[in-house]
Order: sequence, then structure tokens, then C-alpha cells
Amino acid sequence: MEEVRIEVYDDLQYVESKSFFTDKGDPVVDIVFLCKYKSGEPHCANEDEVAGVFWLTAQEIFEDVNTPIWVKQSLKIAEKMRLNRKT
Repeated sequence: MEEVRIEVYDDLQYVESKSFFTDKGDPVVDIVFLCKYKSGEPHCANEDEVAGVFWLTAQEIFEDVNTPIWVKQSLKIAEKMRLNRKT
């Protein structure tokens, strides 16, 4: 809710976290959770913190040449967890 103005259900599942520097030298702390959308219209609440909001399928992200590798790596783990959660 704080960054992109959407609400998710309370059953968050931790995926992973990591810290690194981007190619431009910017420090990043990336904390990834698997969650289910509940409500709200996504948009940037603070453009200093979030550059943009995009709704894409996992396949679209994997196929996008502009998506950073670290996003794809986290998504691969999250997708495996999501699929295992359904069974």
C-alpha cells in the first residue's frame, strides 16, 4: 500500500532478500515476498522511491530483455513457490 497503493492479502510468503549495486553504482536492498492481490489501483505513491508500476505475467517478465537478471532470478524462485503452494 505504501509504495504502489495496492492492498494484498495477509498471507505473505517470504521468497528471498539480497543487496547489491546496480550497473550505475546505486545500492539496492531487494526483499521479495509472494503475495496475492486484494484491491486498489496500482500507481507510484512516491516517484522518488518507485520509478514505475507495470503489471506483467511471469512469462512476459522472463521474455523482456530489459528486465534485470536479479528480477528474473527472484521471480523464478517465487513462481516455483507459487506453483507448489497450489498443491
